[in-house]
Amino acid sequence: ILDPRGAKLFVQGAVPKLVGQEGQFGFTEGPVWVPSKSAWIFSDIPNARQYEYSPGADILTDYRNPSGNSNGNFLSNDGELLTCEHANRLLSSTDFTSGVRTTLAKEYNGVELTSPNDVIQSRKTGHIYFTDPVSRAGSTTPPSRWQATPIFEMQQADVSVSPDRMLLGLRHHAGSWTRPAT
Repeated sequence: ILDPRGAKLFVQGAVPKLVGQEGQFGFTEGPVWVPSKSAWIFSDIPNARQYEYSPGADILTDYRNPSGNSNGNFLSNDGELLTCEHANRLLSSTDFTSGVRTTLAKEYNGVELTSPNDVIQSRKTGHIYFTDPVSRAGSTTPPSRWQATPIFEMQQADVSVSPDRMLLGLRHHAGSWTRPAT
């Protein structure tokens, strides 16, 4: 530990542990702890995989393969996995209980996103923030859609879903339920 303030983050005498085989991963990013799974989820961008590592059992498994060349991951305030997907050019959310993956953002003002990179969510406001770099992952030619790397903000709607996940309730409509469009 180079900075003594970091000592409080680790058990005294702790040493790094190799989780996978040397050379097993291409380029890893976006580690996120998921308490409900007692596991870490992280992305291996060039191999288009997300892995799940359970430290208690010392088991490393595929979580999502293919992953759309996922990069940044974040655990949402609702306990869902927010993921930036380079190849799919979108920001997604995955419900751990059902496994349902939902696209949250794919374009801005009619322009397709370039290559979403990192994502966070404010605990206070619920707003989601993500970056979309100028250059596309794996490309040497930057697209002309952005002059500089933008940071986007998405305000979370005040909604709830019925237990059977078939009805959507908008709180500003006094809790009325509406059936999603099919």
